Amino acid sequence: MKPSTTDNQIAIKLENVSKQYVIHHEKPTLVEKFIKTKNEEFWALKDINLTIKKGERVGIIGPNGSGKTTLLKVIAGITTPTSGSIETQGNIVSLIDLEAGFHPDLTGIQNVYLNGMLLGMKKEELEDKLGAIIDFADIGQFVDAPLFTYSAGMTLRLGFSIAIHTKADILIFDEALVVGDTDFQEKIMRTIKSLRRDKTMLIASHDLGFLHSFCKRIYMLRDGEVRSDSSSVALSLLRSLPTGQIFRAYAQSNSMYPAIQKGDAVVVKKVPLITVRPGDVIAFWISGFPEIIIHRAITTMNKNGRMCYVSKGDASHRYDAWEITDRNFLGKLITVDKKAHFRTTRTRPSL
Repeated sequence: MKPSTTDNQIAIKLENVSKQYVIHHEKPTLVEKFIKTKNEEFWALKDINLTIKKGERVGIIGPNGSGKTTLLKVIAGITTPTSGSIETQGNIVSLIDLEAGFHPDLTGIQNVYLNGMLLGMKKEELEDKLGAIIDFADIGQFVDAPLFTYSAGMTLRLGFSIAIHTKADILIFDEALVVGDTDFQEKIMRTIKSLRRDKTMLIASHDLGFLHSFCKRIYMLRDGEVRSDSSSVALSLLRSLPTGQIFRAYAQSNSMYPAIQKGDAVVVKKVPLITVRPGDVIAFWISGFPEIIIHRAITTMNKNGRMCYVSKGDASHRYDAWEITDRNFLGKLITVDKKAHFRTTRTRPSL
C-alpha cells in the first residue's frame, strides 16, 4: 500500500479505519434451513485515525480484547478493514503470530529459509545471514530438530531473529515479545535500540515499562478506539482524594506485588518524595501515557546520572526503572493498615 499523501516522511497513515467481525453463536449445520441462528456484529476497531512518521517507535497498550492485534494485522495487510483507508510506505515485516510462516515438521534451519523467503528475502541473502540468525536465536542443538519440539520462547527467538535480519522499513511486533525469558527480553531491548534510526517500529504489549523504555509515543486502546489523553481527569481525581482518611478496598489489585487485597484498609497520605521508602506504594504519571501508574517502590538506582525509583508492577521478577521526580510524583502514599477496623454504622468511601 503506497501513500497517496505527498509527505514522504509518513510511514503509516490510518484514516477512519474500522473492522467488523460477525460472531456466530451456533455452529452452522443443515438445520439452519429450519432454525434461525443468531449472529452478532462485533466492531474490533472503530474509526481509528493514526499517523506514524518514518523512524518513529510507537507503542500500543490496552487490555485484552481492546483491538491491539487487530490494529496490527490491518496495518500489516494480514486482514482488510471493513471501512477506512490504510497507507504505508516501505517494506513491512511483522511478528504477530508466532506460528505464521513456520511449519512444525521442518527443522529450525529449514524454517529459517521458509519464513525468510515469505518475508521477501532471497536464498543467497538467507545463506549469507544464516549463521547470524541462528546465533541470535540461541536455540543450540535444536537447530536441526523439528519445530514442534520447540517451546513458545524458542519459536519466538527464531521468529524475532529472522525478522530483524530482514531489510524491513517497518517492523510490527505483537505482545508475544514478552514470551521470552528475561535474558532474551534484554537482548531484544538492546537489539531494537541498536537498529537503524530510519526503521519504523510499532509494538503492542501489556508491559508499560518495556514500551516506555524506547517508544516515543504510546497509544491506549479500549473497546476498539484510541482513547484521548485522560491524564488531567485522573490526576485531578487522585489529587483531590482526601488524605488521612481510611478507605476500604473493594477490588483486589493484581497490578503490584505484594497485592492490595480486597477488604484491606487503605490509607492515603500526602508525603514529599524524599520520604518514600522501599516497599511503599506510590502514585505517579508518565508523559504520553493516559493513566496514573500505581506501583510499589522497591529501591533506588542511578540512571543516566540521576537517581530514580525502581518499582515493581507485578509478581514477576522484572523491575520497572521509572524516573520519578518531584515533577511527576503525585505526592500521595498509599498504605495498608491491617489494624484498622470499620464501624458498620459509618459509611466509608471506596478506593
